[in-house]
Amino acid sequence: MDIADCLTHIYDWNPSLAGQPFRADPYGLNNFVIIIGDWVCRFPRSDESRARLREEANLLALIHRYVNTTVPDFTADDVRPFVAYRLLPGRPLYRHELLRLPPAAQDRFAADLAAFLRDLHTVPSDALTAAGLPPAPSPPRSPALWRDHLAAIRAELFPHLWADQQAAIEDLFAPVLDGRLDMTYQPALIHNDLAAYHLLADPNSVLTGVLDFGEAGWGDPAADTAALISGYGESFVARMIAGYPAIAAHLERARFRAAYIELEWALKGVRTTDPAWFLVHLGRARDSRPFGAALSPRPPGES
Repeated sequence: MDIADCLTHIYDWNPSLAGQPFRADPYGLNNFVIIIGDWVCRFPRSDESRARLREEANLLALIHRYVNTTVPDFTADDVRPFVAYRLLPGRPLYRHELLRLPPAAQDRFAADLAAFLRDLHTVPSDALTAAGLPPAPSPPRSPALWRDHLAAIRAELFPHLWADQQAAIEDLFAPVLDGRLDMTYQPALIHNDLAAYHLLADPNSVLTGVLDFGEAGWGDPAADTAALISGYGESFVARMIAGYPAIAAHLERARFRAAYIELEWALKGVRTTDPAWFLVHLGRARDSRPFGAALSPRPPGES
Protein backbone atom coordinates (compact mmCIF):
# COMPACT_ATOMS: atom_id res chain seq x y z
CA MET A 1 0.00 0.00 0.00
CA ASP A 2 1.46 3.35 -1.05
CA ILE A 3 1.91 5.90 1.77
CA ALA A 4 1.61 8.85 -0.60
CA ASP A 5 -1.79 7.64 -1.84
CA CYS A 6 -2.97 7.11 1.74
CA LEU A 7 -1.87 10.62 2.73
CA THR A 8 -3.71 12.06 -0.28
CA HIS A 9 -6.93 10.44 0.89
CA ILE A 10 -6.35 11.72 4.43
CA TYR A 11 -5.66 15.29 3.28
CA ASP A 12 -8.76 15.26 1.07
CA TRP A 13 -10.80 14.20 4.10
CA ASN A 14 -9.19 16.63 6.56
CA PRO A 15 -7.08 19.36 4.90
CA SER A 16 -5.90 20.64 8.30
CA LEU A 17 -3.74 17.51 8.62
CA ALA A 18 -1.64 18.38 5.54
CA GLY A 19 1.99 18.81 6.50
CA GLN A 20 1.59 17.43 10.02
CA PRO A 21 4.08 14.80 11.23
CA PHE A 22 2.89 11.23 10.80
CA ARG A 23 4.06 7.69 11.33
CA ALA A 24 3.03 4.60 9.43
CA ASP A 25 2.53 1.10 10.80
CA PRO A 26 2.77 -1.23 7.80
CA TYR A 27 2.84 -4.46 9.81
CA GLY A 28 -0.85 -5.09 10.46
CA LEU A 29 -2.19 -8.20 8.78
CA ASN A 30 -5.54 -6.60 7.92
CA ASN A 31 -4.97 -2.85 7.92
CA PHE A 32 -2.30 -0.36 6.94
CA VAL A 33 -2.24 2.28 9.68
CA ILE A 34 -1.15 5.92 9.57
CA ILE A 35 -1.15 8.01 12.75
CA ILE A 36 -1.19 11.71 11.97
CA GLY A 37 -1.90 14.57 14.35
CA ASP A 38 -4.26 13.10 16.92
CA TRP A 39 -5.93 10.77 14.42
CA VAL A 40 -5.53 7.06 13.69
CA CYS A 41 -6.32 6.20 10.05
CA ARG A 42 -6.75 2.52 9.15
CA PHE A 43 -6.74 1.46 5.49
CA PRO A 44 -8.09 -2.07 4.94
CA ARG A 45 -5.85 -4.31 2.83
CA SER A 46 -8.67 -6.31 1.24
CA ASP A 47 -12.43 -6.42 0.72
CA GLU A 48 -12.60 -8.89 3.60
CA SER A 49 -10.73 -6.43 5.83
CA ARG A 50 -13.11 -3.65 4.80
CA ALA A 51 -16.12 -5.78 5.71
CA ARG A 52 -14.48 -6.59 9.05
CA LEU A 53 -14.04 -2.86 9.75
CA ARG A 54 -17.77 -2.35 9.24
CA GLU A 55 -18.49 -5.18 11.68
CA GLU A 56 -16.00 -3.71 14.14
CA ALA A 57 -17.64 -0.28 13.92
CA ASN A 58 -21.05 -1.82 14.69
CA LEU A 59 -19.61 -3.75 17.64
CA LEU A 60 -17.87 -0.67 19.02
CA ALA A 61 -21.10 1.29 18.92
CA LEU A 62 -22.63 -1.43 21.09
CA ILE A 63 -19.59 -1.74 23.36
CA HIS A 64 -19.82 1.99 24.12
CA ARG A 65 -23.23 1.28 25.67
CA TYR A 66 -22.13 -1.55 27.97
CA VAL A 67 -18.42 -1.07 28.69
CA ASN A 68 -17.12 1.81 30.78
CA THR A 69 -13.54 1.59 29.48
CA THR A 70 -12.66 3.96 26.62
CA VAL A 71 -12.52 2.25 23.22
CA PRO A 72 -12.16 3.60 19.66
CA ASP A 73 -15.16 5.24 18.02
CA PHE A 74 -15.50 5.31 14.25
CA THR A 75 -17.89 4.70 11.39
CA ALA A 76 -17.12 2.68 8.27
CA ASP A 77 -18.69 3.27 4.86
CA ASP A 78 -17.93 2.91 1.18
CA VAL A 79 -17.38 6.63 0.63
CA ARG A 80 -13.75 6.82 1.73
CA PRO A 81 -11.15 4.02 1.66
CA PHE A 82 -10.23 4.23 5.35
CA VAL A 83 -11.64 4.75 8.82
CA ALA A 84 -10.39 7.36 11.25
CA TYR A 85 -10.74 7.89 14.97
CA ARG A 86 -9.13 10.06 17.63
CA LEU A 87 -6.06 8.74 19.39
CA LEU A 88 -6.96 7.32 22.78
CA PRO A 89 -5.10 8.70 25.81
CA GLY A 90 -2.29 6.80 27.47
CA ARG A 91 0.44 4.49 26.26
CA PRO A 92 0.90 0.69 26.28
CA LEU A 93 1.86 -0.73 29.66
CA TYR A 94 4.26 -3.60 29.03
CA ARG A 95 5.01 -6.38 31.48
CA HIS A 96 8.54 -5.25 32.32
CA GLU A 97 7.14 -1.83 33.23
CA LEU A 98 4.06 -3.13 35.04
CA LEU A 99 5.98 -5.49 37.31
CA ARG A 100 8.31 -2.69 38.42
CA LEU A 101 5.34 -0.74 39.79
CA PRO A 102 4.37 -0.89 43.49
CA PRO A 103 1.83 -3.61 44.38
CA ALA A 104 -0.92 -1.01 44.83
CA ALA A 105 -0.37 0.29 41.30
CA GLN A 106 -0.46 -3.23 39.88
CA ASP A 107 -3.69 -3.88 41.78
CA ARG A 108 -5.21 -0.72 40.34
CA PHE A 109 -4.40 -1.77 36.76
CA ALA A 110 -5.65 -5.30 37.50
CA ALA A 111 -8.94 -3.95 38.86
CA ASP A 112 -9.44 -1.80 35.76
CA LEU A 113 -8.74 -4.73 33.44
CA ALA A 114 -11.08 -6.96 35.43
CA ALA A 115 -13.88 -4.40 35.12
CA PHE A 116 -13.28 -4.14 31.36
CA LEU A 117 -13.44 -7.91 30.85
CA ARG A 118 -16.45 -8.30 33.12
CA ASP A 119 -18.34 -5.62 31.18
CA LEU A 120 -17.30 -7.00 27.79
CA HIS A 121 -18.05 -10.65 28.51
CA THR A 122 -21.51 -9.85 29.85
CA VAL A 123 -22.84 -7.79 26.93
CA PRO A 124 -26.31 -9.35 26.38
CA SER A 125 -26.47 -11.84 23.54
CA ASP A 126 -29.67 -10.35 22.14
CA ALA A 127 -27.95 -6.95 21.90
CA LEU A 128 -25.10 -8.57 19.98
CA THR A 129 -27.39 -10.22 17.46
CA ALA A 130 -29.31 -6.96 17.09
CA ALA A 131 -25.99 -5.26 16.27
CA GLY A 132 -25.48 -7.69 13.38
CA LEU A 133 -23.37 -10.40 15.00
CA PRO A 134 -24.54 -13.85 13.86
CA PRO A 135 -26.04 -16.09 16.54
CA ALA A 136 -23.46 -17.61 18.86
CA PRO A 137 -22.02 -20.85 17.46
CA SER A 138 -22.05 -23.99 19.57
CA PRO A 139 -18.54 -24.67 20.92
CA PRO A 140 -17.04 -28.06 20.08
CA ARG A 141 -18.08 -30.63 22.71
CA SER A 142 -15.62 -33.31 21.73
CA PRO A 143 -11.88 -33.59 22.36
CA ALA A 144 -11.55 -34.73 18.74
CA LEU A 145 -10.65 -31.18 17.62
CA TRP A 146 -7.78 -30.99 20.11
CA ARG A 147 -6.70 -34.53 19.25
CA ASP A 148 -6.31 -33.37 15.64
CA HIS A 149 -4.29 -30.35 16.77
CA LEU A 150 -1.98 -32.58 18.79
CA ALA A 151 -1.55 -34.93 15.82
CA ALA A 152 -0.39 -31.99 13.69
CA ILE A 153 1.99 -30.84 16.41
CA ARG A 154 3.47 -34.34 16.74
CA ALA A 155 3.91 -34.64 12.99
CA GLU A 156 5.26 -31.16 12.25
CA LEU A 157 6.86 -29.84 15.43
CA PHE A 158 8.12 -32.90 17.33
CA PRO A 159 10.95 -33.57 14.81
CA HIS A 160 12.40 -30.19 15.84
CA LEU A 161 11.90 -30.53 19.60
CA TRP A 162 13.84 -32.11 22.45
CA ALA A 163 12.41 -34.87 24.62
CA ASP A 164 11.53 -32.56 27.52
CA GLN A 165 9.63 -30.24 25.20
CA GLN A 166 7.70 -33.13 23.70
CA ALA A 167 6.86 -34.38 27.21
CA ALA A 168 5.60 -30.93 28.22
CA ILE A 169 3.29 -30.81 25.19
CA GLU A 170 1.93 -34.30 25.88
CA ASP A 171 1.27 -33.24 29.48
CA LEU A 172 -0.48 -30.06 28.30
CA PHE A 173 -2.93 -31.98 26.11
CA ALA A 174 -3.49 -34.97 28.41
CA PRO A 175 -6.26 -33.49 30.59
CA VAL A 176 -8.12 -32.23 27.50
CA LEU A 177 -7.99 -35.59 25.77
CA ASP A 178 -8.87 -37.68 28.82
CA GLY A 179 -11.75 -35.43 29.85
CA ARG A 180 -10.33 -33.91 33.04
CA LEU A 181 -10.31 -30.47 31.40
CA ASP A 182 -13.60 -29.58 29.74
CA MET A 183 -12.99 -27.09 26.93
CA THR A 184 -16.67 -26.30 26.39
CA TYR A 185 -17.82 -22.82 27.32
CA GLN A 186 -20.72 -20.39 27.15
CA PRO A 187 -19.96 -18.11 24.17
CA ALA A 188 -19.55 -14.43 25.03
CA LEU A 189 -18.28 -11.29 23.34
CA ILE A 190 -14.50 -11.39 23.62
CA HIS A 191 -11.76 -9.02 22.47
CA ASN A 192 -9.65 -11.93 21.20
CA ASP A 193 -6.38 -9.96 20.86
CA LEU A 194 -5.54 -8.58 24.30
CA ALA A 195 -1.84 -8.08 23.77
CA ALA A 196 -0.17 -5.50 26.01
CA TYR A 197 0.21 -3.08 23.09
CA HIS A 198 -3.59 -2.86 22.90
CA LEU A 199 -3.90 -1.82 26.56
CA LEU A 200 -3.26 1.85 27.36
CA ALA A 201 -2.55 3.34 30.78
CA ASP A 202 -1.69 6.71 32.28
CA PRO A 203 1.35 7.33 34.53
CA ASN A 204 -0.73 6.25 37.55
CA SER A 205 -1.40 2.82 35.98
CA VAL A 206 -5.06 3.65 35.35
CA LEU A 207 -6.41 1.83 32.29
CA THR A 208 -7.24 4.64 29.85
CA GLY A 209 -8.26 2.66 26.78
CA VAL A 210 -8.36 -0.63 24.90
CA LEU A 211 -7.48 -0.75 21.20
CA ASP A 212 -8.14 -2.89 18.13
CA PHE A 213 -11.37 -4.85 18.23
CA GLY A 214 -10.77 -6.26 14.75
CA GLU A 215 -10.80 -9.85 16.05
CA ALA A 216 -13.66 -9.32 18.53
CA GLY A 217 -16.71 -11.56 18.38
CA TRP A 218 -18.20 -14.69 19.91
CA GLY A 219 -15.68 -16.84 21.73
CA ASP A 220 -14.40 -18.38 24.92
CA PRO A 221 -13.86 -15.78 27.68
CA ALA A 222 -10.85 -17.86 28.71
CA ALA A 223 -9.16 -16.77 25.47
CA ASP A 224 -8.95 -13.20 26.76
CA THR A 225 -7.58 -14.41 30.09
CA ALA A 226 -5.06 -16.56 28.21
CA ALA A 227 -3.81 -13.50 26.32
CA LEU A 228 -3.25 -11.72 29.63
CA ILE A 229 -1.42 -14.74 31.04
CA SER A 230 0.80 -14.64 27.97
CA GLY A 231 1.34 -10.89 28.19
CA TYR A 232 1.54 -10.27 31.94
CA GLY A 233 1.74 -13.65 33.68
CA GLU A 234 -0.61 -15.72 35.79
CA SER A 235 0.40 -14.11 39.09
CA PHE A 236 -0.76 -10.76 37.71
CA VAL A 237 -3.99 -12.29 36.38
CA ALA A 238 -4.61 -13.63 39.90
CA ARG A 239 -4.88 -10.00 41.01
CA MET A 240 -7.89 -9.60 38.71
CA ILE A 241 -10.02 -12.33 40.27
CA ALA A 242 -11.37 -10.11 43.06
CA GLY A 243 -12.91 -7.84 40.42
CA TYR A 244 -13.94 -10.60 38.02
CA PRO A 245 -14.44 -13.92 39.88
CA ALA A 246 -15.35 -15.79 36.68
CA ILE A 247 -11.62 -15.86 35.87
CA ALA A 248 -11.10 -18.48 38.58
CA ALA A 249 -13.74 -20.70 37.00
CA HIS A 250 -12.10 -20.70 33.57
CA LEU A 251 -8.45 -20.41 34.66
CA GLU A 252 -7.57 -23.99 33.64
CA ARG A 253 -8.88 -23.39 30.09
CA ALA A 254 -6.94 -20.13 29.99
CA ARG A 255 -3.73 -21.88 31.03
CA PHE A 256 -4.21 -24.40 28.24
CA ARG A 257 -4.98 -21.73 25.66
CA ALA A 258 -2.00 -19.58 26.69
CA ALA A 259 0.34 -22.53 26.13
CA TYR A 260 -1.40 -23.75 22.98
CA ILE A 261 -1.16 -20.39 21.17
CA GLU A 262 2.65 -20.60 21.25
CA LEU A 263 2.43 -24.01 19.56
CA GLU A 264 0.11 -22.53 16.96
CA TRP A 265 2.64 -19.79 16.23
CA ALA A 266 5.38 -22.40 15.88
CA LEU A 267 3.23 -24.42 13.45
CA LYS A 268 2.74 -21.30 11.32
CA GLY A 269 6.48 -20.81 11.32
CA VAL A 270 7.12 -24.34 10.12
CA ARG A 271 4.40 -24.15 7.48
CA THR A 272 5.36 -20.72 6.12
CA THR A 273 9.13 -20.78 6.80
CA ASP A 274 8.62 -17.27 8.18
CA PRO A 275 10.97 -16.87 11.17
CA ALA A 276 8.79 -14.11 12.63
CA TRP A 277 6.32 -16.73 13.88
CA PHE A 278 9.07 -18.47 15.86
CA LEU A 279 9.90 -15.19 17.61
CA VAL A 280 6.43 -14.05 18.68
CA HIS A 281 6.84 -15.51 22.15
CA LEU A 282 9.98 -13.50 22.93
CA GLY A 283 9.31 -11.03 25.73
CA ARG A 284 6.07 -12.75 26.73
CA ALA A 285 5.47 -13.96 30.28
CA ARG A 286 6.69 -17.38 31.36
CA ASP A 287 4.55 -17.20 34.50
CA SER A 288 1.89 -19.87 33.93
CA ARG A 289 1.20 -22.99 35.96
CA PRO A 290 0.24 -26.48 34.72
CA PHE A 291 -3.17 -28.10 34.87
CA GLY A 292 -4.22 -28.93 38.41
CA ALA A 293 -1.77 -26.56 40.10
CA ALA A 294 -2.92 -24.18 42.81
CA LEU A 295 -3.82 -20.64 41.82
CA SER A 296 -0.70 -18.66 41.10
CA PRO A 297 0.26 -16.82 44.27
CA ARG A 298 1.26 -13.22 44.68
CA PRO A 299 5.02 -12.60 44.64
CA PRO A 300 6.83 -13.23 47.94
CA GLY A 301 6.48 -10.44 50.45
CA GLU A 302 3.05 -9.29 49.27
CA SER A 303 -0.02 -9.76 51.36
